[in-house]
Parts: sequence; structure tokens; C-alpha cells
Amino acid sequence: MPATIRRSTGARRQLPDRPEHQRAGGGRTPRSAGRSQPWRRVVARSELAAGIVALAFAAAACGTSAGAAHHASGSNGRGATTSSTSTSTTVPASAPTTSAATGGSTTSTTSTTSTGSTAGASSWPALVAEAMASVRGRTNVPLEAPRQLPGQGGYGPNSATVQVDAGSYEVGLYHCPSALPVGDKGIGTGSCGALDNYFGGFGGRAYTSDAAATAALASDASGNPAPTGCPTATTVELQTGIAAAVHSGGAGPCEVTWEEGKWHFELTGDLSGWRAIAAPMVSYLDHHLLPETRGDFSADLAPDGQHTGLAWTDGRYVHTASSYHGALAALSLAVNTAVYPG
Repeated sequence: MPATIRRSTGARRQLPDRPEHQRAGGGRTPRSAGRSQPWRRVVARSELAAGIVALAFAAAACGTSAGAAHHASGSNGRGATTSSTSTSTTVPASAPTTSAATGGSTTSTTSTTSTGSTAGASSWPALVAEAMASVRGRTNVPLEAPRQLPGQGGYGPNSATVQVDAGSYEVGLYHCPSALPVGDKGIGTGSCGALDNYFGGFGGRAYTSDAAATAALASDASGNPAPTGCPTATTVELQTGIAAAVHSGGAGPCEVTWEEGKWHFELTGDLSGWRAIAAPMVSYLDHHLLPETRGDFSADLAPDGQHTGLAWTDGRYVHTASSYHGALAALSLAVNTAVYPG
């Protein structure tokens, strides 16, 4: 099963031009972002000769630090600069990952890192590193992968499949009764072949131009055509500055949409309890950054899980993350995605 959730057939919807949100950038800046402190230089009151020597040593030390900082800095590939000091983010206890097998949810409170640096493969989860070893060198798409895998309490990805060619790669994530090697024939079949076993995935795809990549966002996120028969829209405030449009027809709500930065969010399916799904998402994004580029989020709220896909652009490339069971699990995959060493 591919990393992107494909829920139904029909003509795929292209993203219309959407007005920019009042907040600039992609995701929202975490409220807890701090400021670095300037260097402070203290010179002891002593004889002039001793002061000159102290200043000379201080200047040498500053030069060394500046050189190290210059080599440690880099670009995350989306116009933002990163440094070797990682920004730690913690998945809150309110971020559930639903297991269709049990009907319950699990939570993750593991401290994670979201960065665009190209650290060694050893800093990625072992399953991700093993899967990306099968991808590296076999595609022309710039590699990105999650630096943390969601899931706790015995339900989380432990096996993976890989599909790769020159223009795309897809890593499918599974929870099998016991961990299997990447690409094992038992993944997706037999005791590891039920939808309960399919966790989600991530990947990337090349398009002919930036415009073609942008137009493909909606289909890469969900593959679901726009709902029909929903002429009425009511505005509901999710949080100060963030309002959702609830589209309704004769049978009640059929689509909920809202914008955050350059990201478009869409919920479809059983929307009877949509606010209980949307509210934790908005709260999670208060403190966790999605890729700072144009992106599309789509979740089909179904009886067996929140079938969720995200897609975002990087020039003429589109990267994806998905979860078959939980919207917050899919958000966590995207938030923790970073440039993978090629």
C-alpha cells in the first residue's frame, strides 16, 4: 500500500489560488521561541600588559567560535536557516495515535527534534534508516524522512516497504505482529496484511515544474475529489485568528476547511465530532512547525480511523506523510521530517 492515502476514485481536484493567511510563513512560530544571548566580554582590571594578553586570548576564542558556527549553519531547503543546535519539541500527551485493532489510542511524550540539517543516518530511527538505505542512490528526488516515528504502548511502525524509481520514492510503514526486514514479502500479507497493520508512510515525487507540483498537492495529500452538494458554509472559530468554514448540505456537514499560513486543511467523512479532531490539531501546531512552504492536509474521518495525508512543495518536488489511523500521527510525521543525507 503506498504511503499516500487513496480513498476514492474520481476526478482529482487541483488546488485553487487561496488568499495568504494573515500569518506569514508555513507553520506558526512556536510561542516559546527564545533569543540567543550576545557574547559578553569581561576584562579584569589589572596592569595594561595583562589586559592586552587577555584581550588577545578572547579574540582568538571568539574567532574559533565564529568559525564553528559558520560551518554548523545550513539551509533546510525551504529558505530557512538552521544551526547545529537542535530545536527540541515534545509531542503532547493530548496527541493520540489511534489503533484500529484495539479501538483505543496511544500517546507519545518523547522529546523529538525537528530540523533541516543533514546529520548522519544514525540520528534517524533504525527503521527509517534501513528503509532509506534502499532508497538512497536510486532516485533523483531530494530525500526527506521523519526523524521520529509516532506511536507508543506497543502500537507503532516496526516494518516497512519501499517503492522507488528515478522520479519518486514511497516508504510504507506497518505494525506487524513481529518486526520484519524492510521489503520482506510478509509485509502487507498474511498476519501483517490487514488494514489494522498498515500505519502510514512518507515519500517524495518529482514534477515537471513548480506549478505542476503545486497543482498536484491536493491529490497527493488525499486523492479524494471535492465533496459535492455542500453549498452552505458557516464560519466557526477554532482559535483566535483561525476560523474554519463548515460546508453543509441536506445531511449535515460534509466538509470542514481552514487555512494556517500557506497550509490548507480539510476534513471530510463523518464530521459529527469534527471539532474534537480539529481542536487538538490546532493546539499541536501552536508548538510544532510544519514545513514552511505551501502544503495541503486532508483527513477522511472514517469508522476505522482518521485516514490522513499531508503533501507539501519543495520547488518542483512534492513530499508526503500519511497515517491511516490518526491525524495527529500524520502531523507528527510531517513536523519531524528533515532532509535526509543523500
